[in-house]
Parts: sequence; C-alpha cells; structure tokens
Amino acid sequence: MSHWNQWIASQMHRMLYVVTALVLLSGVLMMERDINVFHLFSLPYLIEDRELTALMNQVHKYSCMLLGVMVIAHIAAVIKHQLSGNNILKRML
Repeated sequence: MSHWNQWIASQMHRMLYVVTALVLLSGVLMMERDINVFHLFSLPYLIEDRELTALMNQVHKYSCMLLGVMVIAHIAAVIKHQLSGNNILKRML
C-alpha cells in the first residue's frame, strides 16, 4: 500500500475509535433515569437538565448513524482490497 493509503487507513481507524467512544459516552449522558447493567448493578443518571439530555440524545442518534456508515465503508474497503488481490484478511490473521 502507498504511504497515502496507509495514512488514510490509519485516520479512518482512529475515527472509528473516536465515533465509537462518542456513541458510548452520549448513550450514557442521554439517560434520564438510572441505568440497569444486566441486573448486576445500577448507574445513576448523570445529567438532570432535560435540554442537555435531549441534546445528548441527538448526538447519540447522529453518531450511531455515522458509525453505521463508517462500518459499511470499512467492510467495503476490505472487500475492495480482497478483490484487487491484496489479501488483507490473511494478514490480519
């Protein structure tokens, strides 16, 4: 792979991590009641301001959509590399 392609791949992976963290964080911050974690323990909700939780809900919704698009693009890139003879899946194993 060229240096440019390696840089793009590296940046996309970083963005996947950042957007995943944003999904998780906004998901917790949008809650308006305690969070039950698999009936093992509860986390209290962190924000009482309804306007702020509504904003976090919007951030969560759009970051989930962005993450979905990025995952689809990631899968498409893997397929493209496989079809072009760059056996990326074998290298990953």
